[in-house]
Amino acid sequence: MPLFSFNKMGNTRSVANTPVISTRDGKIQGKRLVDEPNFKADAYLGIPFAQPPLGDLRFRKPVAPNKWTDTRECFEHPKKCVQVPFELLCQTDKDWPASEDCLYLNLFCPGDYTLKDEKYPVMVFIHGGGYACGSVKAYGDQGICDGLVRHGEIVITVQYRLGILGFFSTGDEVCPGNLGLWDQLEALKWIQENIDHFGGDKDNVTVLGQSAGGGSTDLLALSPHTKGLIHRVIPMAGNAYAPWSHKNNTEEYCKSYAETKLGINAQSSEDLIAQLRRVPADRLAVELIMESALTNTNLGFCPVIDGDLLPRPIDELRKVAPVIPVMAGVTSLECGLMIPDKDITEDHIKKTAEAMLPDSAVKESCDALVKMYREVAVRKQPKQELWRAAVEVAGDRMFNNSTVETLKKCSERGAKTYFYVFDYYNPKTLGPFAQVAPSSDASHCSELAYVFNSGVASLFEFCDHDKQMAEMTMRAFANFAKRGNPNDEGESCWVPCDFEHPGRHMVIDLKPRMEEEFNAGRCARWLELQKKHE
Repeated sequence: MPLFSFNKMGNTRSVANTPVISTRDGKIQGKRLVDEPNFKADAYLGIPFAQPPLGDLRFRKPVAPNKWTDTRECFEHPKKCVQVPFELLCQTDKDWPASEDCLYLNLFCPGDYTLKDEKYPVMVFIHGGGYACGSVKAYGDQGICDGLVRHGEIVITVQYRLGILGFFSTGDEVCPGNLGLWDQLEALKWIQENIDHFGGDKDNVTVLGQSAGGGSTDLLALSPHTKGLIHRVIPMAGNAYAPWSHKNNTEEYCKSYAETKLGINAQSSEDLIAQLRRVPADRLAVELIMESALTNTNLGFCPVIDGDLLPRPIDELRKVAPVIPVMAGVTSLECGLMIPDKDITEDHIKKTAEAMLPDSAVKESCDALVKMYREVAVRKQPKQELWRAAVEVAGDRMFNNSTVETLKKCSERGAKTYFYVFDYYNPKTLGPFAQVAPSSDASHCSELAYVFNSGVASLFEFCDHDKQMAEMTMRAFANFAKRGNPNDEGESCWVPCDFEHPGRHMVIDLKPRMEEEFNAGRCARWLELQKKHE
């Protein structure tokens, strides 16, 4: 059966207890969410993979959880990390409780694995949210069981520390930073020690993530600490080359924030962390400010080159990292919901283009680029020319250029690389925020509903086309997790991109198609121009 066809999925629902599973730390029991004669799927919600990072463990690397003696009931989603909800991303978990005690994962697996000789591939998802917000609750449970698990996968969604708690850095050994990434690494270690109890294959682990989760996915794959823990990656709308994904250091920003926002004046790193440990957790929640992210590509609290988890600059790490299959992609208009359609001038476009070029670039280069984006906008949306141009240039800067660069660098080292552009859009995917954009193109987060088989940014009822897109998308993702190839066995409609064809991609839509160039080759031209003026 070709990859891009549709079979209606079953929807038999049942809630019963699963078998009791003995893990490294103790026995657990979850919920059986699908119970059919020929298929069963179980959900284990809120499994601790580290001790609660409270008290003296705040601002320290995660520590393995204490063992328990009774059977732990894993029936409910864990509390999300303390955060300031970001409206675009939190419609499905905005009322869910938050806590500093947040280091848990959800695990979804076929219920008949004890009858199988063959082990199941494992997909580990890292949520996005600008390293400041997000939760596993938003990605659901029933939809995952009816979707990716039905496609023969074990799916794990991971929570990690966010904002100050996860990415504060003093720039020295007191608090080097990257605690949120260390949390993700601890979850990967838990998987290696426990996944066989659920019928999973510890030697076939695919890590995927979207936005900041995509950045985390790529950064983890580059770290020497994850050797043998990751076998494939799917960075979605984010990667280590994205300008917001990490900084060389954030110590000045962190210290300034502590002074101006929290009133902490410290004489040393030790004193600063000691005072921060006494601050109530809810005061450490930080706000994701999209305007700052777009204008300065500054997320404030984010991963850093710390000399340990990320010991060297990204390009150097890429040259020595394990060569593994990569499937990366973006939506057709990533920044469509991030820029309001008002008060846009040509100066906005010019400033964004200038920010993408090295300081040595000549004025003529910037003028030519602004002209190019105006021409693109006139062709695609003449009635919203300036808005469309601003959105297109911002999308290239924030997501598109770095995705092409990632795939090009990986293929240059011999990795099998697949590129997708998600181009299906149902306004219900993003709820009330769909009204922000005068466009029918898929924007940031649009693909998530079709990977997780349920509304993520906003709950909505799937129409027949939505079901078709979900089936198509999940099969491609599941195929890649199984074999490092998104095609069905025996099929080859999705052709890999490579160093000489970095823009070759699959357009995922109701009528999917392969295209040789991405955005008329402009991202490749950006990379050449940036390299020329370095």
